[in-house]
Amino acid sequence: MDPTTAKVYLRKMLDYELETVYTIKLQISDKGYPIQRTSTTLLNINVKDVNDNSPKCEDTYLTETIQETKRQDTVIKYMKCSDADAGNNGKLSYEIVQGDYAKFSIQAGYVLLRREIDADTEPTVWPLKIQVSDRGDSRNSILVDLIIYVEGVDDNAPVWVSSSQGGNYSA
Repeated sequence: MDPTTAKVYLRKMLDYELETVYTIKLQISDKGYPIQRTSTTLLNINVKDVNDNSPKCEDTYLTETIQETKRQDTVIKYMKCSDADAGNNGKLSYEIVQGDYAKFSIQAGYVLLRREIDADTEPTVWPLKIQVSDRGDSRNSILVDLIIYVEGVDDNAPVWVSSSQGGNYSA
C-alpha cells in the first residue's frame, strides 16, 4: 500500500483457483500531536475467475484394440481429462472433429461404438481426432488422437466349395 495515496497494489498475480477472497486489515494514522489518532478497516478483495487454464489429458495420443464382436453402444475408451479452472471454465466438452462419426461417438469423455464393425469387410484401423474444450467464454481446447484397432475373430462358419474338377473328399 502506498503510504501517501493509500492505493493498494498487488505484489503477485492472484489465482481464483487458489484463493477466491483476500481480506486485508488497513490502518491509517494522522500526525496529531500530542495524541495520534488511528482508524482501521477491513478491505475484502474478491478475485474474479478468468479462463486461464487449458484442458489437460493424461495422454494426447491414445490407442485401443477391440474385437470385432463389440456391440453397439459399448464403451471403447475413457479419456482422462481435466481443467484446473472453476465453474464453466473448468467444465469439459468432447467432440470428434475427424474420423467416422457413423461408427463412433463421444459422451463425457467416453468413446462409444455406435455401429458394429466387421473386420472381414471393413477397415481394421480407425483414426479419430477428438477436441476437448472447456466451456468458458473464451474457450481453451486440446486435440487428442485416438487410433482404434479392430481384431477379427473366428465368427464365420466354414463354407463348402464344390470342386469343378470333381474328386474325392474325406474328413
